[in-house]
This record gives sequence, C-alpha cells and structure tokens, in this order.
Amino acid sequence: MEKNGLKVGIIGGGFTALTAARELLKKGYQVSVFESQNSWGGLASAFEITPGVFIERFYHHLFTNDGDIISLCRELGLESKLRVLSGKTAQLYQSKTYPFDSPLSVLRFAPLNFFDRLRFGLITFYLKLKSDGFAFEKFRAAAWIRKYYGEAAYRIVWQPLLRGKFSHYFEEISLTWFWARVYKRTRKLIYPEGGFETIIKALVSSLKSSGADLFLNQRIEKVDYRDGLWRVSASGQEREFNKLITTTSIKSFIKIFPELPSDYRSSTDSINYINAQVLILVLKKSLTPFYWLNVADSDYPFLVLAEQTNLTGRQVYDGRIPVYLGNYLPDGDERLKMNEDELLALYEPYLKKINPEFNRDWVEKAVRFVAPFAQPIVGIDYREKIPPFLVPGYKDLYLATMAQVYPWDRGTNYAVKLGKDLVEKYF
Repeated sequence: MEKNGLKVGIIGGGFTALTAARELLKKGYQVSVFESQNSWGGLASAFEITPGVFIERFYHHLFTNDGDIISLCRELGLESKLRVLSGKTAQLYQSKTYPFDSPLSVLRFAPLNFFDRLRFGLITFYLKLKSDGFAFEKFRAAAWIRKYYGEAAYRIVWQPLLRGKFSHYFEEISLTWFWARVYKRTRKLIYPEGGFETIIKALVSSLKSSGADLFLNQRIEKVDYRDGLWRVSASGQEREFNKLITTTSIKSFIKIFPELPSDYRSSTDSINYINAQVLILVLKKSLTPFYWLNVADSDYPFLVLAEQTNLTGRQVYDGRIPVYLGNYLPDGDERLKMNEDELLALYEPYLKKINPEFNRDWVEKAVRFVAPFAQPIVGIDYREKIPPFLVPGYKDLYLATMAQVYPWDRGTNYAVKLGKDLVEKYF
C-alpha cells in the first residue's frame, strides 16, 4: 500500500521497534531505525560465549501460547526452528531443592503439609481457569495469597519470589499481575535453534531487504519538531521524518522530550522500576539438574538460577554450560556496583550449598549485565499510569515501551505484540 513516501523514524532496536518497522514497511512507509547499542534485539540481544556461539544477555524462553512471536517466526520462515522443550523447575527452600513444575510435584512438596499442598493446587487451578484477570485489579497479591493460598504457602513459596522480584514494593503488587504469571505459564517451553539471535537476524535481514534504513551505535543527541517534520540528530547527522516512534524506557523517553505536558509527565514519571542484573557463568560442569531454580531463601544473594543447558542440551553451547544468576535490584543496592569477580566471590558460598562440589575451576568465563528500568512496579493503580501510544501535546509522536505491557510480564512475545498493536491502531 502506498503512503506517498511518508517517513517514519523509530528510536530503539528491540523487538518492539523491529516489529513495528516490519509492519510499517508492509503498509508502504519508509522506515529508519536507530539503536544506541552495537547490536539489535534489546534485552534479548546476545553475546558470544565462544567464537560463533551466542547466548542472550538475559535469560529468555517462550511459552507455547506465545502466539504473537510464534506468528512472526512463521512469517519469517522460522517455525521449524522453534524447539518445544521440557525444562525442569524447582524451588530452593532452606538450601534444599524440590521439583516444583507439575501437580504431582506440588503434592510432594514436603515444606507444606498435605492440606496446604492440596490447597495450593486448587487455588492455582482456579487462577488458570480465570480468563479475565482484570477482575483482580484492585486486590493486592500478597494479601490475597495469604488469604487463599494460606500463610504457609505465602511464606515458603510466594513471598520470597514477590520480595525478590519487587524488593520493598512487594506488598503493593497487583493481584492481576500475579494472575497473569500463573495463567500464562505452560509446562512445555520453546527455545529457538541458535537462540533468539536466530529470530533477530532473520528479522533484521527482512527489514533490510524491504528497504529499511537500520543504524547501530546511534546515540540520540537531539529531537525536535519544526515545519511539520520531526528532526532526529544522531552521531552528528540530522534526518527528517513525518512521524516518530520511541521504544525506549519511559525514563529515557522523558529525557529525550523534556517539554512533555506536566500532567502526562508526572503520571508516567510516577512509575517506579527495579533494575535487572544477571551474572552469567560459563561452566565446565553442571551445577544442578534443573533448568529453572527459584530461590526462596532470603539469605541467598540471587533470586534465580537458570542452567541453560538443562533446557537446550549441552551440545548447543559447544559443550559449555551457561548458568544465569539473576536478580531484580532497587537503585542503591550494593550488588549493582559489583563487577564479575566481586559478584562471583559473593555468590560462591551459596553455589557450594546448591552443589558442594562446585569450585572456581569450573568457571571458564563470568559476564555481568545490568538493565535499568527493567521491571515496572505493578501496583493496583498501575493501569491508570500507563501512557497511551499517542503522546499528548505532540504531533505524530508515539511511545511504545514495555511499561505498556499489562498485565503480562515483560518478554519478547509482548514486545512483538506491542509493535503490531501500535501500527495497527495509528498507521
């Protein structure tokens, strides 16, 4: 479809930006995408653990009901690359691991008595059956869980995970967000052959062959609107656009556009965030038989241990075993200041609790990544704070950011959906 040569600029290079660019090209727009980093994919971008072998900077997988990204992969001819896999999940409680990924494993979960296990399964089943989680929007998750799951299940299972995910905000979190986590989860997981880098490369190749202009390492220096056009200055060069989409975090967006209407700015700026941090250890030996280990012991300095090869198989990484040690940390947490060696020294005694045979000789490489503004604090009034796609007070300026994904948790599927929804609604 022709659009008379209208040009659209997109700031950001994650899945939302790349998907929006693809949808705009289908409609006949001319598209340019600006990414400040040296790679595409945002939080799903990868790095080389060894020459030619890539893994995501932050742990990623798909659920089998992630329809938007599965549909995108189908369009890109990648459906055969989506491997449906079984990754075992466990709960670490009082330094002991318990399988925790099926009704039977819940019934065998020894830290809860039999009545509490049965209650746990029934309440979880109820949440899985509830198709409209917005009915829970004005309930706080912590209080509701204590009432219906019971005090023991709250203390042993859910409170440590809520506190680990949201720090001191954990009692404010909406039950709708919690419902979405339970409702969306599937027993089987999907991981693409070659990692998410396979999807990113195919998507970027498709954009280039369709005529998009893609620019890496482009730090945005100035954006202004003059004479009916948006002018974007990046790396010393100015380009003009009829319409402009920003896919950065809200905090970065506010810095780029300091003259936003005061009510819009105060509402969006009132959304608080937690930083995501991972330490990736590339190991010679396996730490645990589980893919995903939730850490419920409050004295442990990390929340999640994800041993990637227990999902994908060891051959994927040339015999190496990547392990993610993940955290969500508020500003000011000392762990945010630590380098790889300092974090490893902090974590080592706890890794030995998980596997007493662990020692530093197992570690071939340690790499640390931090993502600011990664997890918004989803309180009971969160929906009232979500900014619209169309930015008020500006002409042809749009914001598409993961803070608008609600009630679902952040992830590539909803990044893809966000890009599609924006273009469908406004272009």
